[in-house]
Amino acid sequence: MKKKTFNNLITTGLKELNPQKNDLYLGEWCIADNHFKQKNKLKICNYHLNQKKKIKRDHYYLTKLYNKILPSVVTSLNKYHKLNKSKKYWEIIVGPTLVQLLSIFWDRWETIQLVFKKYKINQIPFLDYSQNDFITQDFYDLFVEKMNTHFWNNCIYSEILRDNSKIRIFKIENKKNKKKRFLNHWSKNQILKKFKSKKSSVSKFIFFDENFNKLNLIEFGVSQREFFIKDPIFMKKLDLSKEIGVRNIEINFQTKNTFEKTIVKKIVNFFPISHLEGMSRIKTFVKKIDIKSKYIITSYGHINNDLFKVWLAEKIETKKSKLIIAHHGGTVEKEINFNSWENISDKLIGWEKNIKKKDYVQLSPIFLCKEKFALKNFTKLFFKKKILFLTTSSSLYTYRIEDKILSSQIKLHLNFWKIFFNKLPLHIKNEFLIRNNPQFDPWNLKRDLNLFFKRNVCSNFKNINTDIYRSKILINTSMSTSFFQSMHSGIPCILLLKDDLWNLSLDGKKIYYLLKKNKIIFTKPKLLVNHLIRINQDPLIWWNNNKTLKARSSFKKQFMKSGSFKHWCEYFSTLN
Repeated sequence: MKKKTFNNLITTGLKELNPQKNDLYLGEWCIADNHFKQKNKLKICNYHLNQKKKIKRDHYYLTKLYNKILPSVVTSLNKYHKLNKSKKYWEIIVGPTLVQLLSIFWDRWETIQLVFKKYKINQIPFLDYSQNDFITQDFYDLFVEKMNTHFWNNCIYSEILRDNSKIRIFKIENKKNKKKRFLNHWSKNQILKKFKSKKSSVSKFIFFDENFNKLNLIEFGVSQREFFIKDPIFMKKLDLSKEIGVRNIEINFQTKNTFEKTIVKKIVNFFPISHLEGMSRIKTFVKKIDIKSKYIITSYGHINNDLFKVWLAEKIETKKSKLIIAHHGGTVEKEINFNSWENISDKLIGWEKNIKKKDYVQLSPIFLCKEKFALKNFTKLFFKKKILFLTTSSSLYTYRIEDKILSSQIKLHLNFWKIFFNKLPLHIKNEFLIRNNPQFDPWNLKRDLNLFFKRNVCSNFKNINTDIYRSKILINTSMSTSFFQSMHSGIPCILLLKDDLWNLSLDGKKIYYLLKKNKIIFTKPKLLVNHLIRINQDPLIWWNNNKTLKARSSFKKQFMKSGSFKHWCEYFSTLN
C-alpha cells in the first residue's frame, strides 16, 4: 500500500514552526494551544500508547532497561567525578532523572517510528537551539520548567532525528532570549525539621518535604518528647551557571536495538548541570552542613531537590543514617518509578497492604485529614446536592510511562466522558457539577466541558472538599488522590474508567474486580447510566447495603488503612 505523502511533519506546538492546515501533526499536543478554527480537518497522528496492550509492554521493557543501564551510569559518573561511590549513592542523586528521561526518549522515539511506518515525510522543521538551551540546572528545572514545554520537546525530537533519519531537517532561527536559572530557584517552604532532645546533639529524626502539617509535627514532637528546629538550609540558591562543553561521557552496556544505541549517545547530554558540571559546587556546600540524624524522612525531597539529594546520598553512604520514604498521594499501582524508591529506601511507607515486602510499612494515608465539621454542615445548608464528576488531566507530553492517562490520551477520555453525558436523562444531567483541576488544565478541558454542557458546569472552588461535601454522588475518572478522598468522605462514590487498570498487585486486582462487581467501578457508560437512574433518588440505599459495605471495607483494608496520625507516631517510636 502506497504511503500518503506530507511536505512537513510538525512535532510540537511551537508557533515559530509556522504550521499549516495541510501539514502532518505528530500529536494532539501540537494544536492544544493554537487557534485553528477547524481542528477536525487537520491530519493528526494516532498516539502510539492508544494501543491498549502496548503501554503494559512498554512499562515492562523500560523497567528492565532502567535496571540494565543504571550500573553503567554509575560507572560513568564515578569516572567523571573521580569518585568510587556505590550504586545506591548515585541512584539517590540521578535515579529520578533517569526514570523520566528513559520514558521521555522512549515515548518520543515510538511516536516518530509510528509516523514513519504509515507516512512519507519530505521535511521536518525545528526551532534552532544550542546544547545550553536544553540542559537544565537541576531536576526540578527539568521536571517542572522544561519537560512539558514545546521548545524543550522540540530539542528532544531534533536530537533523536538527527542521527536516526534521512529526512531533510531544516532549522528556523530562534530569536527568544534565554533566562538565567539557579539551583533551587523554585524553593518555597522546603524547611528541614530537626527533632532533638535536650540530652543529645544528634537528631534521631529529620523530616524534609514530608507533607506533614504543623499539628502533625507538634503531635510527633510530643510523642517523642523532643522539640523540633526549623532549618532552611536546603532552600539555598546556588548559581551553577557555566558554559557547557562537550560531554564526552560514555555509557557502556550491551545494546539490543537502535533505540538503546540512541540512549547511549544522547541521554547524558540531557542530564542537569547539578549531576555533572555543578556537582562539585554542590558537594562543597554539602560538606559544610553539620547535621547528624539516624532517620531521614521525606515524601518529595528525594525526587525534587538536588541539593538535598546529594546531602542525603552522602549520609546514606556512611551507613550512619537511614532513609524512610513516604508516598505522597493516593495510588494503587504495584510498581512506581521502576521500583527505584524501593531500591534507595531503608523503609518505604505506602498505602497498600503488602506483607511480602520486608522493608515496606502500611500506614493510614496522611493526606486524608478529617475535614472540619463546620465545612460539611456549611455545604449541606447552602448548596443543593449535586452529582460531582471529577475529571482527570494529563501533561501535554508524556514524562513517565505509567497506568494513567498519558498526554493526548486525554482526548479519547474526553470523548468517552461525552458519550456518558449524552446517555444521561436530562433531569440527571442537569444535576451534574464538574470539578476540573483549577491549577492544571493544559488541554483546556474546562472550556471544552462548559461549551459541551452549554452552561458553566465546572466548579470554581479551589478547595476540593467544598465540592465533595455539597454532592450526593461522586464520580471519579482515575484511581488517584481524589478517589481516595471520595472514598474517605462516606459519600456514595463511583469510578468511571475508559480501560481497566493493569499495574495492580494480585490482591489489588481482587479488590478492583470486587468493586466492579458491586457497581463502584464501571468501564461502560451505559451500565453506569442505568445504575445512576436506579440510585439517584436515594444513593445511600445502595451505598450502605451489605454487599457494597463489604466491598468498601475490603478496599479500605487494602489501600486505605484506617487510623490517625497517632499511628504514625507509634510506628516511629518502634524504630531504634
